[in-house]
Amino acid sequence: MIKRKKKVCESCKEERYIFSKHMCLFCFNKTVVQKRKNKVKKPIPKRSKKGIKEDRIYYQLAKKFKEDNPYCKAKLNGCTHLTTDVHHMKSRGINLNKIEYWLPLCRNCHNKITEDSAFAIREGFSFSRNKIN
Repeated sequence: MIKRKKKVCESCKEERYIFSKHMCLFCFNKTVVQKRKNKVKKPIPKRSKKGIKEDRIYYQLAKKFKEDNPYCKAKLNGCTHLTTDVHHMKSRGINLNKIEYWLPLCRNCHNKITEDSAFAIREGFSFSRNKIN
């Protein structure tokens, strides 16, 4: 067993076992650990600045797209015929603002297409993510 010698703590000036940074354990906890606890952590943003910018562009484009295409293109069972949604035929990611991959749909048709991706791909409402295009 190693015997440790007591030394003078630079903070409290008492002779104690030195823990770290020339301080005893009590002084170390009082200074260093408290600073860590009191440090204000910034929350992780939900969207990046680039993502926020892309979203602003998307909302403007989508509004114009729905005005230019007022009728649902799918016309599935239960269709309301008026465009309320923009369906992304390819995944949104890098294709978010590419209008050539958009499809105007009513909410009912959009729900059916997103619930059954195999049906949507088969009927031409979506593209398979597995295919490289």
